[in-house]
Amino acid sequence: MPMFHKKKHILEIKDGAVFVADAHDGDSRKNFLTLLKKISKGEIMANQLFLLGDMFDLLVNSKQIILKYKNQINLINQLATKMEIYYIEGNHDFGLKNIFPNIKVFDISNQPVEFKYRENIVMLSHGDIYNGFRYKIFSYILRSGVVLSCFKILDFILKFKLSSTIFKMQDKKNLVAKNLRFEKKIGDRVKNYKNCDFIIEGHFHQNREAVFKSLKYLNLPPFGYNPIYIRLIDYTFIKFHIYSEKKI
Repeated sequence: MPMFHKKKHILEIKDGAVFVADAHDGDSRKNFLTLLKKISKGEIMANQLFLLGDMFDLLVNSKQIILKYKNQINLINQLATKMEIYYIEGNHDFGLKNIFPNIKVFDISNQPVEFKYRENIVMLSHGDIYNGFRYKIFSYILRSGVVLSCFKILDFILKFKLSSTIFKMQDKKNLVAKNLRFEKKIGDRVKNYKNCDFIIEGHFHQNREAVFKSLKYLNLPPFGYNPIYIRLIDYTFIKFHIYSEKKI
């Protein structure tokens, strides 16, 4: 009897796909909610939406935090019935699969995520991978069911003062700090990515592109500070501002 091998399903990026990262929606930043509303109304066209992490100041599957972000969460789940949405979890995201059951969620242990764009291989990650063994262990512990359950219980006992304190601290966070040695830093990091043509990351808030030999690298802008989204059209990453809808 012949043996058949199951063909690996390759995820594909389509022309017109939209990429955003690091919205950090919270008490004062609402750019991500605006983006979702515009996509929902058809004011911004997107056949695919790639969320590369930290779209919220803190997102955990707890009643209070879900309530805080109910508008964004409801819109994402509604849009997921009409289009493909991919969420690459960032360091402010914890256990999102139960929050977004109809989109593809990739936690840090499953990053980078390999996609195909035409004949090219594209690797996506939030950007906090390859930060060393200690960070990997810390991240694993922080995302464990036990720790997340303890956080939710403690937050409830404290009448949500714990999460409220985190939101207040994050709301004051400076989302822009230009790294003058960024290309050197990224040049060292991209060596960890194997057999790909493009790399797309968030996390570093740099809004910069670089080329290392034939490897193209894109670091997405911090959407919470500068609401620019990226649209991929014919091998070109085109930047748009959500309030002006002009190419940048």
